[in-house]
Amino acid sequence: MNELGLLSKAQCIASVSGGSLAAGILATQWALYGNPDGMGVLPSFREIFLPKVLTFAQSHLDVMDIAAGILPFTTAAIQISRSYEQLLFGNLTLRDLPSSPEFVFCSTNLSTGVLFRFTRKYAGDYILGYIPDPQIKLSTAVAASAAFPPFLSPVVLDVTESDFEDWPDDVEQIGVDVAAFRRRIVLCDGGVYDNHGIEPIAKRFTTNFVSDGGAPFARVPIEHVDWLSQLRRIADVEDSQVRALRRRALIESFRVGNAVVENGTISVEQLDRGARLGAYWGIDTDQSKIGLSDGLLVDPVVASSLAAVSTRLSNPGDDIAKGLVNWGYAIADRSIRAHYKGPQITNGPPPAFPI
Repeated sequence: MNELGLLSKAQCIASVSGGSLAAGILATQWALYGNPDGMGVLPSFREIFLPKVLTFAQSHLDVMDIAAGILPFTTAAIQISRSYEQLLFGNLTLRDLPSSPEFVFCSTNLSTGVLFRFTRKYAGDYILGYIPDPQIKLSTAVAASAAFPPFLSPVVLDVTESDFEDWPDDVEQIGVDVAAFRRRIVLCDGGVYDNHGIEPIAKRFTTNFVSDGGAPFARVPIEHVDWLSQLRRIADVEDSQVRALRRRALIESFRVGNAVVENGTISVEQLDRGARLGAYWGIDTDQSKIGLSDGLLVDPVVASSLAAVSTRLSNPGDDIAKGLVNWGYAIADRSIRAHYKGPQITNGPPPAFPI
C-alpha cells in the first residue's frame, strides 16, 4: 500500500488480534517514516517497519507467558502485556498515538458482547459509554485486542465507574445496569466479535482495504466425536460462517461500488445503499483467480503451507517469517491493483518481493 501511494492517505487503521501487533508498531513509528513524496510514498517506511516486525517475530512469548500466568497474583494476559511493553511499546499510552491517521485497536467486551475500542481520544463501547483521553498503556490495548481465548484472555481493565462518560445520544443503553458493567471490564480478542476488524471503518469511509490473516477453515474427516472435540469443531464452524458472511457482504459492497464509480467517486445515494471501494485479501486467497499481468506469483504449494502456519507468539523460523512477509505483500499487491477502482494509485515500478 505504501508503494501504491495509499498508506499515507489512510484516515483510519483498525485492527484485531495479531494485526494489532503490526498496527501498534506502525503507530509508534509513524512519525519516523517521513513526509510522503509527490507520489504519496512514505520514504522510510520499509527500512524502519520491516526490521522491527521481523525482530519481534523471533521472540518466544506464548508458552513462557502462559506458564508464568499460572502463578498466583498474575495472569497470562498480564504477562503478555508486560512482554509487549518490554519488546515493543515501552510506557507509551493511547494518548501517544498519532492524531492522524486514527488507530483503533478492537477488543471484545465479554460482558456486553460488543466491540470495545481503544483509540487516542477514547476507549469504550456503545453500551458502556467511553473513557475520554484514556491513559491506558498501548501494551494493554494491544494485549486486549490480541487476547486469543482461552490462553491469553481475558484482559481485565483497571478502571472505575467514574472514569466513564455517557455517549451524547445515550440511546444504546438498552435496559442494562451500565454502572455495574463499568466496574469490571473483561475483554478478549477483537476477532471474536469482528474477525476482519471492519466495524470501525465500513460505515464511515468510502474506501476500505481489508487484510485477513485469520487461519482458514480446515475441511477434514471427523474421527473423534467426544464432547470436547465436538464443541471445538462447532465453534470453528460458527466462526467460519460468521467470517464468510462478513466477507461476502464486504466483497459485494466493492462489486456494487465498482459498478457505479465515476471519476473515482461514488454518489452519496450509492454510499447510503452500501456501495464501497477497496479490496479484500486473505492469507488463503487463491492468487490464480486474480488476473494481473505483472502480479507477483508465489508457488501455490508454498502459499498453502504458509496459510496453514499456526497462530503463535513464538518464532516460526526465519524462512517462514520471511515467506509470510513475501506472500502477504504479493497477495495484497495483486488484490489491490486488480480490484480497487478508486483514485490515488501510484504507477511506480513493477512490484518486487520485499525480502
